[in-house]
Amino acid sequence: MNARRWLEDGLYIYSTLNDTQGMASAHVDLGILNAQQWSTTPALSHFEKAKELLRWNLNSPLGLKIQNNLAIIQCIHGGAEEAVRQFEKLLCHHYADKKDHKVYLQINYGLAVKETADLDRAKTILNKAVQAANVLPNTRLIALASLALAEVHIRQESYEAGVEYLIDSFKIFSKEHDRATLADSYRMFGMLHRETMHPQLAAANFDISLRLNNESGNLLNLSETCYEYSLLAEQEHDKHKQIEYLQESLSHAQAMGATPRIKKLEQAIAAV
Repeated sequence: MNARRWLEDGLYIYSTLNDTQGMASAHVDLGILNAQQWSTTPALSHFEKAKELLRWNLNSPLGLKIQNNLAIIQCIHGGAEEAVRQFEKLLCHHYADKKDHKVYLQINYGLAVKETADLDRAKTILNKAVQAANVLPNTRLIALASLALAEVHIRQESYEAGVEYLIDSFKIFSKEHDRATLADSYRMFGMLHRETMHPQLAAANFDISLRLNNESGNLLNLSETCYEYSLLAEQEHDKHKQIEYLQESLSHAQAMGATPRIKKLEQAIAAV
C-alpha cells in the first residue's frame, strides 16, 4: 500500500470515529506529502482543512505545525502578505527548547517578507537569523539564512555583500552534497552575473540550476530560474528566448497551481 492510500485510509477511519485531532493530523500528513510532490494546490487545501479542524487548539504543537506549513505554501502560491502574518504569529510563541526551529521560522519569515518587496525589512530579519544560527551553532541554518540574505543583497545591488553570503552558503551545501539547494545557489550566481553584465557566466549558472532542479523536480525553483533567465534574454534583446523562458516558467507555475504567479507571468508574456 502506498503512502497516499495509507494516509487517506487513516483519514477515513478518523472521520468515522469523529476524531478531530486525528483528522487534522492526517490532513497535515497528506498536505506534506502533496507539497513534497509539488502538488501545492491540494497541499494548501489539506492544511486549510487541518487548521479549521483544530481551530480550537492552534497553539498546540500540531496547530503550530499546521500554521507553519500553511504559511510556506501560501508564500509559494504568491500569498506572501498572508504568509508574513502567519509567521509573525508563530514567532510570538516561546521556543526556549526549540531554538533551531525558531531560526528556521525566522528564515521563512524573511523569505516571505522578501516576496512582498520590502527588502530592507527582509534584510534585517535575515541578518538576525544568520546571527542566531551562528550562536547555536547550526551549520545548515547558517547556510539557508545566508542564501536568503544573499538574494536580498543582490536584488538591492549590494553585490559585494551578496557574493560573500552566497559563497558562504555554497561551501556548506557543497560539503553536504545538497544538490537541490545548490540549484538555488546557481540561480543566484546567475542573477549576480547578469546584473554585473557577464551574460555568458549568467547563462552557464542558470543552465546548471535548471539541470539540478530538473533532477529534483523542484517546480518552484524551475519557475523562478526560468523567469530570471527571461530577464537575461531581455537584457540581450532576444525576444524569442525571453518569451520561451517566460512560457516555461509559466508551465511550472501552472503545474503547481500557483494562481498569483500564473497571472504575473501571463502579464509578462503579454507585455513582450
